[in-house]
Amino acid sequence: MFEINKITNIIVEDFRDSKIYIIDDFFKNPDDIVEYLKTNKPGLHKEWEFPSHNTVEFFEGRHYIQHDSIFDLQQTLINICGSNNVCSNMIYSNIARFIDKEFNDYKNNYWWPHRDDGWNCLIYLTKMDIDGTNLYEETADDQEMIITNQIKEHHQPWRSRDKYRVIKTLQSKYNRLVMFDGKKFLHNMAINDDTFFHEERMNLAVFFN
Repeated sequence: MFEINKITNIIVEDFRDSKIYIIDDFFKNPDDIVEYLKTNKPGLHKEWEFPSHNTVEFFEGRHYIQHDSIFDLQQTLINICGSNNVCSNMIYSNIARFIDKEFNDYKNNYWWPHRDDGWNCLIYLTKMDIDGTNLYEETADDQEMIITNQIKEHHQPWRSRDKYRVIKTLQSKYNRLVMFDGKKFLHNMAINDDTFFHEERMNLAVFFN
């Protein structure tokens, strides 16, 4: 189910002393993957967090999927980005939908800008062309509270737009992979309108140190 097409074209963008990779038509059978995600209930993302507004003001879920074909997928991506990570058979989903419009004030806030341990590989599976992922730079001290766990993602996920500046928006397209250095760049999903109050936002993710 997770077999990928032969990669014949990779868009590579040099951006702030790093590279961003874009590959369209990534999976051979993306519709089968979408059906799998829709028919298998995801767990809650960071279900251990307390206090949390997850399932009340918004829903953010995650599948943890193991499949032998993911080894080859990961090896392909490692060869592209040059990571020294060891391949695994694990891939993750990100499922999101927003409920309360007063709480989810996207006009004045960004959703939880953060860094990861290394490369982020996201395959968009929402069937529309829309803003996918924002990369940010911080303009005021906010990350210290996030890093030191003074605030929790699902309790205070929306961070003031005054404290961050979008430096790039990666566009979501069905079955498109984007790969960027998630340790170098603050990032998270781009929520700039009310699309995902009515539609489910869906992607798969692989992470490399």
